[in-house]
Amino acid sequence: MSNPKKVIIAGLNNIPARNLVDYLLKTDCEISLLDDGLVGQSVFGIPIVSIQTALVTTNEQAVIAIFSPRAFSAVSKKLRKKGLCPVSIEEFVIEHDLPREIINFPANQDIASLTDVGSFFNDRLSKLTLNAIRDYWHSGDRAALTDIQQSIFSIYFNESFLASDAMKVFVDVGAYDGDSYSSALDYFTGIEEAHLFEPLQSIDKSQLKNSGAVNVYSVCLGRDESMVSFTEQGLNSHSSKDGSISVMQKTLDSFQLNPTFIKVDVEGQDIEVLHGAESTLQHSKPVIALSVYHRPEHLRQALELLSEKFNYQRFYLRKYSSSNDETVLYAVP
Repeated sequence: MSNPKKVIIAGLNNIPARNLVDYLLKTDCEISLLDDGLVGQSVFGIPIVSIQTALVTTNEQAVIAIFSPRAFSAVSKKLRKKGLCPVSIEEFVIEHDLPREIINFPANQDIASLTDVGSFFNDRLSKLTLNAIRDYWHSGDRAALTDIQQSIFSIYFNESFLASDAMKVFVDVGAYDGDSYSSALDYFTGIEEAHLFEPLQSIDKSQLKNSGAVNVYSVCLGRDESMVSFTEQGLNSHSSKDGSISVMQKTLDSFQLNPTFIKVDVEGQDIEVLHGAESTLQHSKPVIALSVYHRPEHLRQALELLSEKFNYQRFYLRKYSSSNDETVLYAVP
């Protein structure tokens, strides 16, 4: 493991960047933080300055912790004009043999253990996607994902294996502001019921189409019923032992719904939601769109749970970003 001596980190509005800062603070590394959108703020006591005003030297390693391709390119150009040779945060962590947990990558032995899960998948694109993700986890090179990346605008709904009546009773766990429901309406007619679960974000039903069919629940879903602590971070709000907000957690089973489609994206608690939906899944056998990128082990866990316990037979894997985000596993009964 080789700890660098001087590092510039550009882009701080994400967990991997803050993980990297936290790690490097425990070494003798000098750290500078750049983010044009967060100027005047600080991370762990280190002030954030703009790229334009930053004073840099060419012996500093520039790391870009930005996951939008367009924003990454723009920041890279600005840093190169200052004489720096920036790399992505994934490449930086792997090059210096830093702990892979910083960027939410699995250890090498865990990547190897995913070789056999390709047999779960029903189409060539899913198997290619799995191989591309494994290559990306090995190298940190986002180019590994180029050929299999799907448009983010098609996430959850624009898939040929979804039947025309798949959204008849739509359940969204991690609904944020109702954006996924709005997208579902663009692709499917005949949504008779929509059940949106979001513990912190206030969803304005009046701003949603077909609002009469919408039911909103200000609770989080999990394995059991309890009070849990939440940390509010917009789209990345999540349950946390150190969270300052108390939220009621319930199970999906407790609502006695009969869904035809369930989308789950809950910042790392996705598998827990499935455990709390045992009766619902066994009785209704809905199509499931499950986010499996929050924790590296979730892909295997979800495949084994859904196939062995709930007897799902058809699985599809899709990647909707050029980084570690937006990987979705579809389970079709």
